[in-house]
This record gives sequence, structure tokens and C-alpha cells, in this order.
Amino acid sequence: MTAISIYDHNGAQLNARIDVEDDHIVLHSHSGNKVTGSNPDYRLALPLIIERLRNNSIDFVSYLDSEAARRARPDMLDRVLLTSVELDPDNDKAAMQIIRKSNEGSKSHGAWRRLLFQAEGFPEHALIDAVTGCGKILPPISTGDYAKVQRAHIKAAIEEIRQGRERANRFAEGRDYCLIVGDGGEPLPPKKVFGLALANALNRPISPEHFSSGDRIFKILRDRGFEVVERVKTSHLEEEPAQFERDDIEPLLPSDEELVALEGSKKLRLHFKTERSGALPKRYKQKFKDQNGKLICFRCAKDYIAEYGAEMADACFDVHHIEMVSEREESSITGMDDLQLLCSNCHRVTHREMRAGPTPTKTLPR
Repeated sequence: MTAISIYDHNGAQLNARIDVEDDHIVLHSHSGNKVTGSNPDYRLALPLIIERLRNNSIDFVSYLDSEAARRARPDMLDRVLLTSVELDPDNDKAAMQIIRKSNEGSKSHGAWRRLLFQAEGFPEHALIDAVTGCGKILPPISTGDYAKVQRAHIKAAIEEIRQGRERANRFAEGRDYCLIVGDGGEPLPPKKVFGLALANALNRPISPEHFSSGDRIFKILRDRGFEVVERVKTSHLEEEPAQFERDDIEPLLPSDEELVALEGSKKLRLHFKTERSGALPKRYKQKFKDQNGKLICFRCAKDYIAEYGAEMADACFDVHHIEMVSEREESSITGMDDLQLLCSNCHRVTHREMRAGPTPTKTLPR
């Protein structure tokens, strides 16, 4: 853990205790303890940390990190306060939001407790540069920087996205173009892939404002062996089809030869996508395995290890949201108690039952 100094906008050093380790920043409590001492400028440091992370396009999640909270709630997910997107645009007001949230359920309404800010995926040195840099925005991206992106950087970015561990960023999912990886995987938004690859190549935070999507980055992606294609917008095909008699459409049906040609064609359909955490299911599976020794389906309890072996058995299981995420009207926190381990077959059946309506005769265990 690296202790850092922080300076205000006038260049004066604050008397604040701040540590950075890996992808998180710790702001020690105002009162401190006998070992660490107090943190007099806590109240001045907190909005500056928020401001400088924002200035460098670093999204984060804030956690209550006091010793008492860690003892009572050892799982970090149970100590989430607010994410950067939930905070007020004014940095001072955002700081007060976090302070109020950290005191919920306690007798105090204004205690300045130890906080942790996690910027998943950002390296330690990038966070140190951001927080100690007096709010300076990182330099713009040059054409020469684009050329530093190699195939290995792009492949690493693709793996980050697929494994749900990509660093926090504000890249959209992409509307007009998509990147075809070539291994049968789901198409990906090219600007997001390139942005993460560029961050890997330059070892610094990259946001959507740093570069524009278009022919320049598409050419680099193609030169590195990846295909970028225009999406076929077929949202109108998702509507309820009109009813026709067979005789009405017979002349329009393709012949057997045409069907053979059409069968192999590829079309991309656009859907609204409900944002989900990629890291949470992985943590849930690991926690379940730690507690039970292996993964077990809540419904059928089938021994997949005996059938497929320990290494392959993990692929048989899904992490199921007890309440459907797609039914949420807005974003909300998902905890371990909101999840359930099911094998793939039982997962499909469970979702079909949920779509069919309540099933009072069968209550699934959590």
C-alpha cells in the first residue's frame, strides 16, 4: 500500500492520510486510531479525490471500509455505498452524499469514516497520478499512440470484456458497427474494444472522449486481424408478425437451393441489453465452492463432477438472479443473497417458469 500526498488547487499540501493499492484508494477516517493518528483534512480531501477521478474519466465504486464495518460485513458487496454515476455532479455535494450514506443505520449523521474507492481495472500508478495530479486531465491521444495498439492488446481487451472484468469505463455498446472476433463469440463494440486495447498499450486510463470511432480505428482493428462490419438493424422484425394465409406468401418463399444459401448467412439483431455485473457471478461461484467444497445445483443436486470431472464440471453451472434483472426499472445493488446456483438445464426451466407466472406449489431454495 502506497501512502500519497494530496494538494489543493492552490498547491498547498493537505494534512490527509490517503493510501493507494492495486485498483483502490483508501481515505482514512477523520479520527484515526492510536497507531495511525488522525486525518485532519479528511473533509477537504474527499471532494478532491472525487473531482480528480472524474477529471481523468475513472469510474469508481465507494465502500464503507471502517474496521467495525469490515468485521460486521466481511463481504465488500455488503459495504457498497454509491457508484460514481450515482453521485451529484457537484463534487462537494457528492462528498456529502457519501458521508451521509456511510452513516446510515448509525446514531451519527456526520461521522467521517474510513472509505475505499475501487476503480476496477485501473493500475495503481494511474490512480496515484490522477489523485495527486491537481486535477489535470491526461494529455490527448495522438495518431502515433493509435499505432501502438497491437494484436495482443486487442486480444487482452476482448478477454477483459468476455470475462466481465473490463476496467470501469463509459464506452457504449455500439449501435452501427460491431467487431467479429472470428472464434464464434458474440460480436463486440469496436470502440470499446479499441479503447481498452489502447489503455493496455499506453498503460493509462482511456475514455470515449479521447478518440472518435470511425475508419481510422476500424483500419487498425482490421490490420490486426479482426473484422469490423456494419450492423444489420432488424428491430422491426421483433414485432408481432402479421398473419397471412399460406397461398399469400407461397410465391415469396425461397426455393430449396435458395434456402441452402440463406441458411449460412449471418444477421445481427439489436436488442436493449440490461446491464449486469460480470464479476459478481464469478465471486458467487467461488464463495459457494469455498463453503461447500464444490458447485451443486439447488434444484437437481446432480453430481456433475462424477460425470465430467472437476475441471469441466464448472461449465455446467449458471448463477441465477432470483428476481429477474430485466424486470428492474432502474439500476440497483445485487448481493449474494439475491443469487442462486443452478445447472444450465434447471436454469432454463426456472426462467420459463418465471415467465409463465408464480409457481406457488414449488419454492426454490436460495
